[in-house]
Amino acid sequence: MTILVLAPHPDDESIGMGGTIAKFAAEGERVVVVVFSGGEEANFWQKQDAVRTTRMRECIKAGKILGVADIIFFELADLTLRTEIVERDVESRLREIIDKEQPRMVFTTAVDDVFPDHRAVANLIFSLKKQHYPDLAVWVYTVWNPLHITHREQPRLVVNITKTFSQKWRAIHTYKSQKLSTFQLIPTVLLRGLVHGLRHRMSMAEVFVKAP
Repeated sequence: MTILVLAPHPDDESIGMGGTIAKFAAEGERVVVVVFSGGEEANFWQKQDAVRTTRMRECIKAGKILGVADIIFFELADLTLRTEIVERDVESRLREIIDKEQPRMVFTTAVDDVFPDHRAVANLIFSLKKQHYPDLAVWVYTVWNPLHITHREQPRLVVNITKTFSQKWRAIHTYKSQKLSTFQLIPTVLLRGLVHGLRHRMSMAEVFVKAP
């Protein structure tokens, strides 16, 4: 079976759910990651093409660490995914992937994330689920929010990543071009894993909220 992971930028998949990706892959699931943009605006002092190429290469390396079967790069413009998704008919492209892969679960960033690009991707899959795939299980992961703040009433998926946290850690550190943002997120990544683990009697855990 296929697990589909939607990542607005290269590294979101590793930061948000790297341990779960590695666990699914180790259990024989086919994990496919769709990366919407190259994250080229992150290093504003460098040429965008160079940043995009570097981050895509880092994403491929991280994917190998986590056991990802395939990575699909949409190469949309960073920071403008809301308009890019409409103007470049990304809905049709994503529907083709879903129809081909027939995923049993889709994971996406949070609709209340601080980054507009993250919200845009969430809104896209939420809309597709409502209009075309009502039975598709869509789960939400967080990147910048310390813990799930909203939708507390929604069902949750708890994944024990005690054995795969080291892979997540290595995957995150593969993004060497993003050392500044990664450094900022390290406390959040550790806190989230430890707190979720403590709540569910595990050493480390990742928790996902089910989309309505």
